[in-house]
Amino acid sequence: MEKIVLEVDAELNPDVQKCLDNALQRVTEQLALQLKRTRQGRVPNYTEFSRNAAAAAREVELAMHRVGLQALLVDAQRVRVSQVEYVKVLDADDAMGSYHTRVGTVFLRRPLYRVVGRRNSPTVDLIALQVGALAGGWLPDTAEAMAFLGQQGTSREAEASAKKMRVLPYSRSSFETVTHEVGRRLLDRAEEIDMVLAEQVELPDEAASLSVSAISSLVKPVCRPSADSRAAVGMSSRSAVSASVSLNSHCNAVPLVSGSP
Repeated sequence: MEKIVLEVDAELNPDVQKCLDNALQRVTEQLALQLKRTRQGRVPNYTEFSRNAAAAAREVELAMHRVGLQALLVDAQRVRVSQVEYVKVLDADDAMGSYHTRVGTVFLRRPLYRVVGRRNSPTVDLIALQVGALAGGWLPDTAEAMAFLGQQGTSREAEASAKKMRVLPYSRSSFETVTHEVGRRLLDRAEEIDMVLAEQVELPDEAASLSVSAISSLVKPVCRPSADSRAAVGMSSRSAVSASVSLNSHCNAVPLVSGSP
């Protein structure tokens, strides 16, 4: 069988090269196995092949993330980012970073930094800072996908959907954490986002005027276990007395009025 040689940049870290080589080897093995079965006249289990192909592709994607993140590694005593100077407080050998992608987590050793002159300030991971990772190393694309699933239902439903699609292999609590963090950041920039969205709206030629309606509000009573009631009666969370709370939601409408009768 004719062989194909794949060239890999020699500048890549040896561990990264090995990771990428193993991932690509898994792809070729799956393809060779499927072709062998087909040529032997065996009825292929294509569902199994599809799942194995997806798993091999995830390994390649994870290896690519590892290469890309490794390239962002900065290991100097002092660095300047956006006019802010940082000093190294922990060497790479002593600090393991985790970066959560859509297909799994990449672990890399990297140094940690702190703003110069601020002894009690939080340490900074410069790789996470460069890629815009959310708290805990969640890459932006990963956080966006998790928040999208999270806003469609409960965190348990989001976890189940992701498991069925064989992406985002993270726990229910992770879906909750990431979704809330995305929401918090959006709320922090709500005014800016509203202004940008308003500027991007294109009014149809038929629109002659517009009016702003009153805010529509919906109050929905729900029951949640009361911590005080559990402590008072010594009951488990399943059998605790429920406290009535209300969830508020609101929306605003801007109807466009046509100039035609």
